[in-house]
Amino acid sequence: MQFMIRTDRTRPAAATAADRGRILRTRSSGSHGWVVLGVAIAMLLATVLAVALPASALDRASRDEEAQLDAALADVGPQDIGPEKLTNSLDGSIAGSKREGPPISFDCCERPHDEVWLLNDRCNGCLGDGAVTDVKLGYERFDAGSKDWKTAKSQDFFTGPGAKLPTCYWVHGDRIDDDQAYRVGMTVYHALLRTRCKDAPPLRFVIWSWPTSRELRRPLHDVRLKASRIPATSFRLAWVLAHSNTETPLSMLGYSYGSRVICSGLSALAGTEIAGHTLADRPKEPRHAHVSLIASAVDYDSLYPGHRYGRALSEMDQLLLLNNSCDWVLRHYHWLQCHRSGPPALGHEGLCDLTALGPAAKKVRQVECACEIGKEHRWWLYMHSDSLLPQIQDVVLPVAKK
Repeated sequence: MQFMIRTDRTRPAAATAADRGRILRTRSSGSHGWVVLGVAIAMLLATVLAVALPASALDRASRDEEAQLDAALADVGPQDIGPEKLTNSLDGSIAGSKREGPPISFDCCERPHDEVWLLNDRCNGCLGDGAVTDVKLGYERFDAGSKDWKTAKSQDFFTGPGAKLPTCYWVHGDRIDDDQAYRVGMTVYHALLRTRCKDAPPLRFVIWSWPTSRELRRPLHDVRLKASRIPATSFRLAWVLAHSNTETPLSMLGYSYGSRVICSGLSALAGTEIAGHTLADRPKEPRHAHVSLIASAVDYDSLYPGHRYGRALSEMDQLLLLNNSCDWVLRHYHWLQCHRSGPPALGHEGLCDLTALGPAAKKVRQVECACEIGKEHRWWLYMHSDSLLPQIQDVVLPVAKK
């Protein structure tokens, strides 16, 4: 009986130890499985968060920065406000300004011998595959008597009395629709002559109107769309220059994307292939143009020899670059390229190495306008600056013969 008791006492004890071992091993195996499952879930969540959160943060940052670009790219000009408000708004803050409004008027003497033209390139598309032998543009001339625009023929522009006058081309930037092109152009014309109305010789002022109305909702996509139109419109501008009177003085004034149109057009005039086309019947002699570029939306190195517009300087006698290292739109110019890694803007950086231009360096003069303009990307701030306007006038306005 005692043996049985001992046996019963011993065997259950041994069985209990074995059971405990199995239980521990089972618990250990189960815990290990839960640990593996937990690690897998944690890794999955980490992967999802690593992808989702930075992407959403980048999207938010992109949207915020694009919203700033959208506000800055809106080209609010002085045609929308009175001249008295313009005087008080040189810091760029225009309270309650509207995009629509009457043309601004300046106290300027009558200039009956001047001609103001608008050449409309908004209805043309790409250049196509064939040779460009003719350009279909809209030609309109401002009639000072009726204060209205009159449709004209192309031969009136190329062979009329005004074809012998010194000619200044104004090329606007982005976010200018068809109606605004007239008002902005007239504003620039009056601003140029505001202080030299009586002294400047007769002038033919030409507004180059090209398709820059806002079309796409996202501003970055929209400005990229306008950049894709520059080769075609600049080639047509070069065609007009090639078929104009080559003996008359030529000057050109461009702002933002308009500066790129001018550089591309003069480069085509010098023989550079643009969008697969080379200008036929171009003048044999350079045009000796006097050019002023304001806040240029052009690659900073494009005017160097061997670069995209490296031959444009051969068509110039003078080049005035009004740069602004604080311009908050040009600061993001590199976004125009894919992955936002493109070159900076000429109007933001300037020509950093003038010696690389060789003998053409003496044609170039650069002015840093950050202290005068601030961070705003507004063409009218330059045109109504008491310190910058005279420098523009010295370049683009004809000089009276003594």
